[in-house]
Amino acid sequence: MVYWSPNLFVESKLLGKEKEIAENLQFGKRQKDIYCILLPQNPANLFEIMHINEMQFSYYKNRDMYILGLAGSHKGAVIMVCKIIAEAYKESKQPDIRSKYHNICQWKQVPNN
Repeated sequence: MVYWSPNLFVESKLLGKEKEIAENLQFGKRQKDIYCILLPQNPANLFEIMHINEMQFSYYKNRDMYILGLAGSHKGAVIMVCKIIAEAYKESKQPDIRSKYHNICQWKQVPNN
């Protein structure tokens, strides 16, 4: 099952396309140049960056995936992760990124926009 953050980070060139991207993912349509920032499967990591088409693999279809952000390139996703961490650090000088973003109680099966 795929869950979307209620405060989804979206790169400017993908703004307004969140629902279309979610529908394409749900129906197994391949998508070009879309990278997801995810909560990690491995608890030792902070985030994962994955091309959206990788989520079609059977390994991931049997797992809960939590999408925190969408970017149009891998480089854009890396920059977005840096911004996410910087934002968390700005809010508190010792950021607890795990507790900030890993609270999955409010996550939804469809993005807000």
